[in-house]
Amino acid sequence: MPTAYWPPGLPIPRLGATFQTAEGRLTTDGEVALRERVIDPNHIQTTSATWSMTEREYQVFKAWHFHIIRDGAAWFEVDWDDRNGLARFSEPYSAQQNGLRRDVSAQLEIDYAIEEHP
Repeated sequence: MPTAYWPPGLPIPRLGATFQTAEGRLTTDGEVALRERVIDPNHIQTTSATWSMTEREYQVFKAWHFHIIRDGAAWFEVDWDDRNGLARFSEPYSAQQNGLRRDVSAQLEIDYAIEEHP
């Protein structure tokens, strides 16, 4: 199945602080202390993301989220602020009405290795 793309015309998110997960590291006993080696340099990073969308943009986002990326479970390609890779929602998003706009927030996993995921 081909990778999905972020819908053209929707705003890119404001991304929060990112951190590297512990995946891809091997810890072994050393002579003095524990040693850690990186066995896979393509760590997945977790970040918070927020969007401010018009009602029309939000309806497009909801349809894309449900139908294209299977309620947030599938990976999709991102090209946001020099961040190129694959992303997926790590938990359900939330949306709040703010006047005529919707404020949407979510936690994302971003894999900068750009490789196929099941």
